[in-house]
Amino acid sequence: MRLRCVGRYVNGARGLVYVVGDVFDATPEQAAFLLADAPDCFEPAQPESKAINAPPADKAIKSPDKTK
Repeated sequence: MRLRCVGRYVNGARGLVYVVGDVFDATPEQAAFLLADAPDCFEPAQPESKAINAPPADKAIKSPDKTK
């Protein structure tokens, strides 16, 4: 599960430190612990969407060759 840190989190006993903006993969056990320990500091991270760029308008439409 990917988590995003939205608030500074420090757990010295476990050696965990996360700052705002960190996005990381967590095991299900680690995610459950972090969300129970500090629910205001973490949220599920949305997967990055891959945007499809539209081709240039003139790429598909060309005038015929007039040199014939």
